[in-house]
Amino acid sequence: MVIEYVAGHPKEAGALLIVLSGLTLLLFGLLASSDRAVHYRLGVKIEIDQMAPGKKRAFELVGALLLVAGLLLLFFLVDRTGAPGTPTVVSAETATPSSPGPEPSLSTTPSATATTSPGRVAVGLRDGDTVGRHTVVTGTCASDVTGDIWVLVRPDNGLYYPQSTDACAGEHTTRLHGRWQVPAVFGEAGDGGARFEVVVVTADAKASAFLADTVSQWCRQQDYPGLASLPGGVAAVSRTKLCEARKPRLRPRESAGFTWPVR
Repeated sequence: MVIEYVAGHPKEAGALLIVLSGLTLLLFGLLASSDRAVHYRLGVKIEIDQMAPGKKRAFELVGALLLVAGLLLLFFLVDRTGAPGTPTVVSAETATPSSPGPEPSLSTTPSATATTSPGRVAVGLRDGDTVGRHTVVTGTCASDVTGDIWVLVRPDNGLYYPQSTDACAGEHTTRLHGRWQVPAVFGEAGDGGARFEVVVVTADAKASAFLADTVSQWCRQQDYPGLASLPGGVAAVSRTKLCEARKPRLRPRESAGFTWPVR
């Protein structure tokens, strides 16, 4: 214990050495007498020869000074560093790392808004929303969703039109870090104000392959007849009723040369 303390506290060990040295000199001066004397301390016989009074006082004075200086130094060191053998505790709130790690990349960090309940797929649209003819439909999904996500647009004719990131390649929605998206087309040009239903489904492998083959064939033939019903193996997770925005009529207005839309 003493060796461990001395090895870990060199300054305190030096102060203790000064204290012991002063104590030794002080005791030596006190024990000395003008006559040859024999003193018994702790059962040990100590013989001290005759010592001149001046030298005796010198020993006492130097020993006392060393003792006081050592005690003061020891008290100062213990007060500054804490109790001997007690490690200094640094609060985790105030501790500052010497070399902080790199900031996480935003491209690989899921957004807080992408958190979705287990097994759930959500779409970023609400009933009554207005969309343009070309709109990217986005949403979120839980990490345990295993089926492919497909978005189908259903206009007033009641047919389903699967949307694809690349129709000729038959690709479904793009998924990454709990988010998904797909570009969608709502009606034909001039259909402003038409109403649509956006149906989001999860499809098993067989149903997803059927939808992929269907949109790929439509793309090659440049003919999109639509589906009368949803194929087997799909589960509709949301249905949202939307309205396509009317195209604003434009008329020139004399103001700094700009053309202002008139609704």
